[in-house]
Amino acid sequence: MELDPLTIIAASTVAALTIMIAVFVHAWKFPKSIKGHFTWGLALFFGVCGAGLVGGRGVIPDLYSIVLGNTMYTVMLALIVSAISQFYGDATPVKLIGICVGIVGLGMSYAYATNHGIAMRTQIAAWPNLILLCTAIWATLKGMGAWSGQAGAAAIVLSFMIAAMVGLSKVITYIGWGGGYDEILSESPIQKIYIASHGAAIFVASIGFILMGYQKISRTRIEADQSSVS
Repeated sequence: MELDPLTIIAASTVAALTIMIAVFVHAWKFPKSIKGHFTWGLALFFGVCGAGLVGGRGVIPDLYSIVLGNTMYTVMLALIVSAISQFYGDATPVKLIGICVGIVGLGMSYAYATNHGIAMRTQIAAWPNLILLCTAIWATLKGMGAWSGQAGAAAIVLSFMIAAMVGLSKVITYIGWGGGYDEILSESPIQKIYIASHGAAIFVASIGFILMGYQKISRTRIEADQSSVS
């Protein structure tokens, strides 16, 4: 049975809602020295809300579906970058993520107000989101440092790399087709792959971030045991 984009969005939203609850539980469960999980859970909250708005295209006003839905998705990625930075104790690139969110929010508002079509909206949303995905990858790789065997961090890097490559392929393909842009809920294969890959990436990366917390606790205990022995 072939899945339509709305079904994929619904499945991704349910998965994100489930893992959001798990992340919030771990944010409460982990020691205070393990930071970033509340921010990641908040990111998923925005992602769930954004997916719900985007999935309501044609049912709810376009102002909410196009402008607010896409902006919420970008806010989710921005908060994920912030969560990774908090976890590793690095400074959050506030200016960069603020610019990305601003471009999508203001750009989508302009496109909506001036009745520009899907071509402009796709470009406005795609590039800031790609920048944030790459920033999340870089923040994870930089934070890993000398750590070894970090399955959680590897899950984040690999899943976001796939999502970024699919997003880039979508934009390049559309440019190559000379403006053959499709609405988010269209039946085109590239849209289905895009929605499914991004939904799966967020789910896998969220599991990876939870695992990173456990790995950091384990590493801290090992270092404490070694210090006591020496």
